[in-house]
Amino acid sequence: MSPATPPRAVIRRWLALTSVGAGLAIATTGCTWGSGSGYAVLDREAMPDDALPDGLPAYAFEELDPESARYVGEHGDARIYLAQGRTAGTICLLVYLPEGVDWFTGCGGGGGRLGVSGSSGSYEVWPDGTPLPDGAVAISPNVSVGR
Repeated sequence: MSPATPPRAVIRRWLALTSVGAGLAIATTGCTWGSGSGYAVLDREAMPDDALPDGLPAYAFEELDPESARYVGEHGDARIYLAQGRTAGTICLLVYLPEGVDWFTGCGGGGGRLGVSGSSGSYEVWPDGTPLPDGAVAISPNVSVGR
């Protein structure tokens, strides 16, 4: 005796439930998978050193969210900060020289390389886990200078 073949209605119901279950699994994963910024320094709580320097003009904050700024290190006399941009998915780098004579910033889409250059050097921002190119000097896990 051969096993009974399930009726088509049972097969369709099983396929429908499996499809819904797979869709929910993917949707749920999408919500939690992208919860971090991809830049660990931006996911930590702010500390006193993270406060941006006083005296920057208001237009310095047109593209970046100053509340999200995190100090990442120094290169020569320059203090370097990483921040989230005001546009969703953007990351910004602010480089500030202590005398306030010079500062510069640049923003770009997160998830890839962002290059910013000014009087104190050329800087690149990388998402977590990205290997640095040959010749780059790491300032933090996400920021390098020169090549």
